[in-house]
Amino acid sequence: MSWLKQARAAHPLSFALSTAAIAYLAISAAFFLAAPPLETNDGPQHYHYIRWLLSQRTLPVLGQEIGTIAPRQEAAQPPLYYLLGAALSLPIDISDFDNVAMLNPSGGARDADANQNSFLHRPLTWPPHGAQLSMRLVEVMSIACGLLTVGAAVVLARWLVAGHPWMWLATGLAVGADSTFDYHFSQINNDCLLVALCSLTLVALGCWLEYKRQVFAWVAAGAIGLGLLTKFNAVGLVPLYLLACWWMGKTWEARAHAAIPLLLVLPLLDGWWFVRAAVLYGDPTTLFVLNGAYNANYHPIAGENLRLLPSAMAFTFHSFFSMYGIAENIDSLPAFAVTAALASVGFAFGLGSTLATKRRGTLNNLLFAWLAITALQVFAYCIAEGGGGRFVFPAMAPLAIYTVIGWKGLLRKIPSFAAPSGVALACVALSVPPLVAGRTVAPVFAYPPVLTTLPSIGTPLRATFAGSIQLLGADLPNGVLVQPEREYPVTLYWRLQEPVTDLYKTFVHVDSNDPSYRSGAAYDGPSGRGTYPPSFWNVGEVVVDRYTFRVNRDERADRRNTVLLPIRAGFYQSPTVPGQPIRKVVADPSEASDVGFEIGAWRLAGSPPPLPNTPPLARFPAGLDLVSASASARAPGQVQVDLRWLTQRALGESLTVFVQLISAEGKLIAQHDSYPLDGRYPTTAWLPQEQVFDSVALSSPRPIQTGDSVILGLYRLPSTERLLTEQGESFVRLPLQ
Repeated sequence: MSWLKQARAAHPLSFALSTAAIAYLAISAAFFLAAPPLETNDGPQHYHYIRWLLSQRTLPVLGQEIGTIAPRQEAAQPPLYYLLGAALSLPIDISDFDNVAMLNPSGGARDADANQNSFLHRPLTWPPHGAQLSMRLVEVMSIACGLLTVGAAVVLARWLVAGHPWMWLATGLAVGADSTFDYHFSQINNDCLLVALCSLTLVALGCWLEYKRQVFAWVAAGAIGLGLLTKFNAVGLVPLYLLACWWMGKTWEARAHAAIPLLLVLPLLDGWWFVRAAVLYGDPTTLFVLNGAYNANYHPIAGENLRLLPSAMAFTFHSFFSMYGIAENIDSLPAFAVTAALASVGFAFGLGSTLATKRRGTLNNLLFAWLAITALQVFAYCIAEGGGGRFVFPAMAPLAIYTVIGWKGLLRKIPSFAAPSGVALACVALSVPPLVAGRTVAPVFAYPPVLTTLPSIGTPLRATFAGSIQLLGADLPNGVLVQPEREYPVTLYWRLQEPVTDLYKTFVHVDSNDPSYRSGAAYDGPSGRGTYPPSFWNVGEVVVDRYTFRVNRDERADRRNTVLLPIRAGFYQSPTVPGQPIRKVVADPSEASDVGFEIGAWRLAGSPPPLPNTPPLARFPAGLDLVSASASARAPGQVQVDLRWLTQRALGESLTVFVQLISAEGKLIAQHDSYPLDGRYPTTAWLPQEQVFDSVALSSPRPIQTGDSVILGLYRLPSTERLLTEQGESFVRLPLQ
């Protein structure tokens, strides 16, 4: 490793820059491969802006949409990022966009078992072409913006802590150790270019303050102008530039002269944009009209948001370290805990110790000022629209610098272990983003496994939906007594007979035979937890579709009966227009079109009272005991019959229970025939030694009279021949109470 030491000694800045760049690119590549395009804040609208430029060859106007090209609120954004993205995509035919990226009708869920992906992304072709290639090139541009930010942090650290090359490198690595930053900068978003230009401005202003050369003032002014042409947030760089003018000049005349580059560059680069925005929207900043288009209830100082300010700031802090996806609906609490702890401790100590230093220098003052300006902007966003960690990214470079300074100061307190402890901290911090990419982000967007042949499975099945989608079988713990809130796996095996083009949604529902209990366990969305609808499948491949379910706690008022939880799966067609009802698909067997095909059943144990010590009221040779029964007159003409059954063994046949109200003369007055529990619990589903409590209501066309009684018994369909009790009786008679 002598060559490494020689390179570090001979070219310490180049060594720090190149090493930090390689580490950042490796981490970015992990997120680039883990997440498909458009899966970040407003990502679809940002790319629609680029599509608009390519198709219309003019800037979009707020409120305009053409077909599926809908920039929406982003149409009011300054155009630089999108112009660069359109330039990259100019030679590419992106007309296939609607075929490779489709809105997930169930997307954006926060449940890790549901559709966290907001789009359905067709499998990447190689080499990529069309819209896939275009979107990936724009993402590479975003990664380049992140790389520029890393480089700027290293250069600023070089000036601030001269003579400490390892701290320069550590600063660059600290930028890449924030997994949210890495994810964000591997997606399509104009914040990426804004952050890069803010970092470039800091470097240019630092050079100006360090070397006193006016050319750097022009570079800084140019970066600010380009920043304002990217996003209005860059306006915070203007007071920062003016502060640099104040520090550069000793007189008002010198300070005014130092401000000339900014006064000339901003009108030249941005004047046309502000005039256009003022004419179109009456808002030269477009900030208010943009937020108003995004949120109809937007107000710069919303009273409700003031009340929610603490939660908005907590959300901003959390999402700065560990939130991903369009709606920040993907999270990793371990990543947040590790990264937030390391960064917070280091930054607090580093900033505090630097502020306590009497001789801080103008570069420190510059970075302090930018941190304060960014904090004010973040605070304003928290008040106006709920905040977000990405609004902190413009200050990424100084945040990384002071975090490294803080940890250097802390580690100096243990001189014998400072070096190994520093290496260990760096390894821990840098291990977080790849783990997040591989274990948190990638599984959200991963397709389910596909096989060439059907493996040995627990439950072979046979059902067909939409004339082509075959349900071949299922693996699940069938017939078990489930424990509330414990996870249970369900795996389905599908196969496509003929290609389909419509968007079909899979449903897997854990139903209940008791109306007073809802399992809460269900899935509705494209197959593969939202990533792999049948229109993506290849004919003949076996799709392994896995789910995990948890059932709700049993909070029924009457918990005597076990709850049968049939599990059904099927397909339906998503409406093409929002608000329209879903459309059923043709199924074989036909009843699966309505409720799905039953793939198995679970049970939720009841809490029956102990059996009495008395003999049963009646015993049937089929293996069923009528433990007790009663019939009572309720309202005029109403009779309630309560039955308590006990199975001696598993029943292999469905028995129908008949309950009849009979007059004293033996005339039939009212009757009720069905499987137990109004048909919801056939006897074939009963377990040995299970008690079943049933209630039957009879309505008499006349008032109840003396001598009326109730008889009940069992028979098998299709025959109506009654089963005899062990005493040879065809029914059991109950007096009315």
